[in-house]
Amino acid sequence: MKIKAITLATLMAVASLQLPAGVTAEDGKSSSFKTADEITKQIVVEGRIAFEEQSLPFKFDSTELAGAGAYRQLVEISKALESPELKDARFMLVGHTCNLGSEAYNLKLSKRRANAIAAALEELGISETRLVVDGLGETEPAFPNNSDSNRAKNRRVELKKL
Repeated sequence: MKIKAITLATLMAVASLQLPAGVTAEDGKSSSFKTADEITKQIVVEGRIAFEEQSLPFKFDSTELAGAGAYRQLVEISKALESPELKDARFMLVGHTCNLGSEAYNLKLSKRRANAIAAALEELGISETRLVVDGLGETEPAFPNNSDSNRAKNRRVELKKL
């Protein structure tokens, strides 16, 4: 079952740059924000791209995205997936967590977060037949889980071209 934590109305408001009440333009792009062109190029060259907590931040222990920048990032991802280079491709969304919490819990949380991203992309027009979802929990850290900064980098969703 897919979790629909993001409403189409919210995504469309962000896509047209009409921010939800209480959100300012400064809440938007982080330094790790990737444009549709950047996403497309990286997937074409490397076959994958990772979105760390800074570009797709989730609220603590939740599948709900935090901040307008996350919604803008989803819009850019959907644009990239509809680009001429990627419009016919299928993708796997893989959720990852840091090592805080039990391994079993983190595995479930990573899958729920990947499902939330898939649901948001589907609401933005990406066919569910193009998306496969998986979660690896804390099993494949990109960085050692030895600091708050590294743990934040390990809380990520990867998009892999199949």
